[in-house]
Amino acid sequence: MDSGVAELVTFTSKEAYVYAPLPAATSYGHRAELWNPDKWLQEVKAKVITAGDCAFVRLLDKDSGELFAECPLPHDGTPLTTAVEPVVDSSRYFVVKVVDRDSRKHAFVGLGFRDRLDASDFSAALDDYRQYLRRKQEAEQMRQGFENLSTAGHQQPNSADGSTATAAGVDYSLRPGQTIKLTLSSSLKRTGSGKASSSSSSTQAEQQQQQQQQVSPGSLRLAPPPAKARSRSGG
Repeated sequence: MDSGVAELVTFTSKEAYVYAPLPAATSYGHRAELWNPDKWLQEVKAKVITAGDCAFVRLLDKDSGELFAECPLPHDGTPLTTAVEPVVDSSRYFVVKVVDRDSRKHAFVGLGFRDRLDASDFSAALDDYRQYLRRKQEAEQMRQGFENLSTAGHQQPNSADGSTATAAGVDYSLRPGQTIKLTLSSSLKRTGSGKASSSSSSTQAEQQQQQQQQVSPGSLRLAPPPAKARSRSGG
């Protein structure tokens, strides 16, 4: 890890216990009940620390604060369970792969928390780091996809006839001197004087005359006039 990268502590517990050596795992996984939880190897403080894209589980001596063991978390696509694996019979115990900084030798030890809330926060810190790696991978895939589209969008070299081919292989631009012929409908044609043709005018006149003939005087109903007021004669 680069010493110039700032470290961020995402989890800390003042009370945790290391168990070693561990018995062989069963066919279902490791079981904490086989460790004899009352007989631990070392009492430690546990921390999850991120530094850039790297993350570590550090186990520190509870009294002196010196490094007891360290578990680097994978960030190359390898599942995190290869470094930290929960046991199958308890939510407070984990199997941790610790690696020596100098020799790079590794060993598997048990890690237990007395407080169940500490164990839950520990799992949450690991999951946050897992989600960070997933989002980083998705962002890289999107960036690569945009770069591929940008590269494909660039124009291809000129073809043999001198025209420019686009990425899709089809060029819809007009050649020098090329024109487009438009054909108008016959109803839009105009006479030389600029007026509509006589045939269209006569047709419209005939239609108007037929509409007028269809309306008979008897078909028009008007409101009756108001009745005249009768004068009253004196008795």
